[in-house]
Amino acid sequence: MRPQYPNLAPCPLAQRVYSSRSHLSEIERRVRQPTVDLVERLDTALGAGGALLAAFQLDSPVTPTDDELDALELTRRAEASDVGAETLRRLEAASDDLAMAYPVTAPSALLTCVKAHLAYIKQLLNGRIRFDEHERLLTVAG
Repeated sequence: MRPQYPNLAPCPLAQRVYSSRSHLSEIERRVRQPTVDLVERLDTALGAGGALLAAFQLDSPVTPTDDELDALELTRRAEASDVGAETLRRLEAASDDLAMAYPVTAPSALLTCVKAHLAYIKQLLNGRIRFDEHERLLTVAG
C-alpha cells in the first residue's frame, strides 16, 4: 500500500484556474509573480467581483513613460543648486554688516570687503542655482 502524501492531493482551486498547486503556492509565498490572466481566473473562481484584479493592478509596478522621466529630470535640475540656505543667510548678514559699517569705516577698507563679496556672489551666480536663490543673490549684490 502506498503512503498518502497530503501535498500531492488535488487542489480544487488550482483545477478551476487551470494551474498547479505548487504554482499557486509559489505565488502565495511571493516566490513568483502571477500573470494578469491568472489573476483574472482567480478573481472569477473566488467570486471576488474584480477586487482581486484591482488589488493586483495597484500592486503591479508602473513603468514611467519618457515624458514622465523628462519631467522628473527637469524638476531635479530646477531644484539642483550649488548655493545653500546657510550661504545665502551669511551673505545677507555680511551685506547688512557692511551697510551698518559704512558711516564709521574708511571707504578704502569697505571697498576691499565689498569687492571680495561681489566676486564671490558673481562666482555663485555662474553656478547652478535655483530661481529664488538667484533673486536673493542679486538683492545682496545690489
